[in-house]
Amino acid sequence: MKKIINGRRYNTDTARLIGQSVGDGITEALHRKQTGEYFLHVVFGDGETLTPITPAEAEAWAKAHGCSLDIDAYTKLWLKLTPQMAKRLRQYAERNQMSLNSAVIDALKKMLYTESDDHL
Repeated sequence: MKKIINGRRYNTDTARLIGQSVGDGITEALHRKQTGEYFLHVVFGDGETLTPITPAEAEAWAKAHGCSLDIDAYTKLWLKLTPQMAKRLRQYAERNQMSLNSAVIDALKKMLYTESDDHL
């Protein structure tokens, strides 16, 4: 989603995804722009919103959802996928209205962690 708010441009495709929460038909995603600004992207039913938030609000959201605003806390990982696997991953991401990165993280969480792992 792209949106201009108070003369500031926000774009979920170019901002870094910090964390995501999915439940009850609502997906919330915390993003950070290259400028350091934070915003929440919320998808629900037929609609979606994009809301700029303060660093304190972003910190509170991240803490409540078990993620970190510390960019160094994340590891970049390059994946080599077969064309068929890449296609299925794109379809999964589109069907669940999430980025490819979020789809990979979602799949890894399902594979690597149990319900008792509440730190994710």
